[in-house]
Amino acid sequence: MKIENRKNKINPVLKWVGGKRQLLDRIIPLVPEKFNNYIEPFFGGGALFFSLEPSTAIINDFNTELINTYQVIKNKPQELILELEEHQKFHSKNHFYEIRNLDRQKTLIKLAMSKGRRE
Repeated sequence: MKIENRKNKINPVLKWVGGKRQLLDRIIPLVPEKFNNYIEPFFGGGALFFSLEPSTAIINDFNTELINTYQVIKNKPQELILELEEHQKFHSKNHFYEIRNLDRQKTLIKLAMSKGRRE
């Protein structure tokens, strides 16, 4: 499969440990020119998905927080932008550690899961 340099190419939202980004040059030649469905059981940062831009896809990952992140991006982008703007107001090393500590207590996961649910 050929991947042209597209002007409006979508890049992965985040880097993911063990991601396929460094392997794209080796993986993409193995992908058929045409296919009906793209199924990705180990989505991670989505480098292959975003490179291929399939019309129909099923994505999955073992990490439910990661999948929740993508659901929020897809289903509630405006709410996400507002939330990120709020965090930007408090941007500091201390704020980062406060939020990270909340996440380790799993407080943010419950909040994020409730915000990411489909309506």
